[in-house]
Amino acid sequence: ELTELPTTTLTYKGHTYTGVRLRDVLIHAGITADKNMTAVGADDYSKVLSPATLQRDDAILAYAVDGGLLRADEGPLRLVVADAPGLSVKRLVR
Repeated sequence: ELTELPTTTLTYKGHTYTGVRLRDVLIHAGITADKNMTAVGADDYSKVLSPATLQRDDAILAYAVDGGLLRADEGPLRLVVADAPGLSVKRLVR
């Protein structure tokens, strides 16, 4: 279903990530971004995302980096929020 949403790119820590805006995914899923949400990686690393972060243009669910799919230690999905160190979550599962 991600491929049905508009694709975007952003630069984060010297790499170009390709994916879909987080807010577009939430809208597609019928989820209102009016309260905090928690992003969780496969290693149980988690970050709480405020409604303002959920609505940012530069908060994406990335599936590719630098023209290729994410490596196994980063993907298959990675939450990336440009200019917000510490909000990136690798191997996103929830």
